[in-house]
Amino acid sequence: MSVGVQASPITVRAYRPGDETELVALFARVFGKPISEAHWRWKLKAHRCPVENVWLAEQDGRIVFQYAAIPVRVKARDRVVTGFISVDTMVAPEVQKQSLLTRFAPGIYEHWKAEGIAFVCGSPNERWGSMLRTLGLVRLFDLDWLIRPLAPEKTLARRLRLPFLSRLSLVGAVTNAFFNRGLRDGNLFGVSTREVTSADGAFDRLWGSVSPRYVTSLVRDAAFVTWRFFDSPSCSYRVLLAERDGEPAGYLAFWIKERADVRDAYLVELFCAPDDRATAAALLLRVVAIAREARVEKLLALSVPETFLHEFFHHAGFRKGPGRWNVVLSPFDAGLAMNDLSQPRSWYYAGADTDYA
Repeated sequence: MSVGVQASPITVRAYRPGDETELVALFARVFGKPISEAHWRWKLKAHRCPVENVWLAEQDGRIVFQYAAIPVRVKARDRVVTGFISVDTMVAPEVQKQSLLTRFAPGIYEHWKAEGIAFVCGSPNERWGSMLRTLGLVRLFDLDWLIRPLAPEKTLARRLRLPFLSRLSLVGAVTNAFFNRGLRDGNLFGVSTREVTSADGAFDRLWGSVSPRYVTSLVRDAAFVTWRFFDSPSCSYRVLLAERDGEPAGYLAFWIKERADVRDAYLVELFCAPDDRATAAALLLRVVAIAREARVEKLLALSVPETFLHEFFHHAGFRKGPGRWNVVLSPFDAGLAMNDLSQPRSWYYAGADTDYA
């Protein structure tokens, strides 16, 4: 009778410089796609943080687990607090049945709480199941994928395997003219847009003028825009700035993803004052024109139902696509008002708050 070798214990520890080499390899094993070490460092180590934000578990000297979060500055009513956005939870396939998340995350949470982190939030997938309740994560609201076709004839041709349909460009022209006319029904006079290649003081002024209109939001100043869009080593984001009477009124960040013969544009963020429909329309019209010229098939955006932007996107021709994410949060700071946090209209929350786009 053979006797199995007993597995070594799994121990948890904080990140150490150099771990990213093994972590990106673990990412490829768990998620089936590669990331670079530069991408890992940009996402998780670009910010100064008062507490370690990446925790690992090892077995036999190999990393088999990561629990990590992006540190962000968050406006919560009249305070700015440090919050964590949980991303890239990874468990090596050979230890996935050992409940590493529920074993180690509570202790990590206690450490973060003791060090003054206000909360951890994220958008877990369906595999988390009952672990959400175990970890004290409370559902806040949903996050929908919204889609606006720009070249519906191309989508139809591919689905029906009838290539000649893609030449019916009049279909896309008529569809876009209809929805664009609805955007132009508002008063756009005085709103201009331009593409920028860096984030200067205009973004600080924009945040200063718009932030009082939101109860809760990541701090979206020049430093945030620089990190999230211009410093990204993996995506070539483009940023449009809207101005009214010479002052910043909003911005839109997007990138064009190309795979095989399909091009899609992801609207990662459209930031402006709530109910500033003119600024939102001017930015969207500009990105539609850019995307059409680049032969983009459709626009995609993440948006929270029951908010101004969700309603605006719907009016602009976007429809709900497949997939819906739950935004969940575990509060550590007793001063946080859960009534504020659980109200979608109290937040500004967009794709840039996640790592999906």
